[in-house]
Amino acid sequence: MEFLPPLGRDVMAAVAPTFKVFGDLLRQPERLALLQATRREEHRYGDHPRQILDLYRPSKDLSRVTQGENARESQILVFIYGGGFARGDRIEPAIDGEVVYKGLGHFMAEQLGYDTVIMDYRLLQHGATFNSGGEDLDLVVTWIENTLCQKNDAESKSPTGRDMVIMGNSAGGVHLTSWLFDDAFASTRQRLMKSSSNLRLKSAVILSSTMLLDPHVPAMRPSLLGYYGSEEDIVGKSPLNLMRRATTSNAGEKLWPHILLITTEFDPEFVSETSKTFLMEWISKGGKGDYWELIGHNHLSPPLALGTGNEKAEAWGFELGQRLAQIK
Repeated sequence: MEFLPPLGRDVMAAVAPTFKVFGDLLRQPERLALLQATRREEHRYGDHPRQILDLYRPSKDLSRVTQGENARESQILVFIYGGGFARGDRIEPAIDGEVVYKGLGHFMAEQLGYDTVIMDYRLLQHGATFNSGGEDLDLVVTWIENTLCQKNDAESKSPTGRDMVIMGNSAGGVHLTSWLFDDAFASTRQRLMKSSSNLRLKSAVILSSTMLLDPHVPAMRPSLLGYYGSEEDIVGKSPLNLMRRATTSNAGEKLWPHILLITTEFDPEFVSETSKTFLMEWISKGGKGDYWELIGHNHLSPPLALGTGNEKAEAWGFELGQRLAQIK
């Protein structure tokens, strides 16, 4: 982890060295063997070629140990990777050896006991525009309800169903909040927030995501315009403003999940600033949430660190499991 501070907050400059170090750790023979041994299934959740997900399954039931004594059936975690709306895959080609995001899938399944879904989704080159990220996530949720939860009903001794955590990283966190606060998906959210549901949304985890998008940042401007269409929509449909409108138009509604906003020590400053603003306003509107800064990590490193076996790098993952277990 000592190599991260010198890379600073410049995300683009940090990509290659961060990818190299964590890729090397994940490709160590003993780690690679563990990743390859983890049960992984590929499933299609929609008709578009990009609508495919990987499902990682625990080799043993860790739910009571890692997710709390009051856990329902083994929980489900959905991970939405980042990539600036233009890049990213569930098996990241920019890191050799097909180890990312297998490391994350392995860690969440084998260390924390989650059935872990890592979804591909439409990018700009596939015609993505707002809110295709939310549409793809909604299809994944439906697939989980119809596949994992239906199977669970038949096999489980518990009538109380399953809890789900959705975690979005960078642009993935933007897609997560866009789904959460877009009225187009309100019926899904309301269904997932009922305690009697076979699938209950326990928490939305937003990892290193900008909550108020800036169309004037040169590195992001082309992608943001491509996805949102105009400067006005980039700002107006940013997570912070979507949340403001949703909580105003649905004043008094309590069917919202807990939100955990995570940033890193070496994130760009506007990521942490907008995350803190989002959480402050969210709580002021009656929402449940927390803020957590990962010391020693940069914008790219947290999901790459999982599965490496490096104690310092993976520590945040174990703490994440503890924090999620405490959410009721």
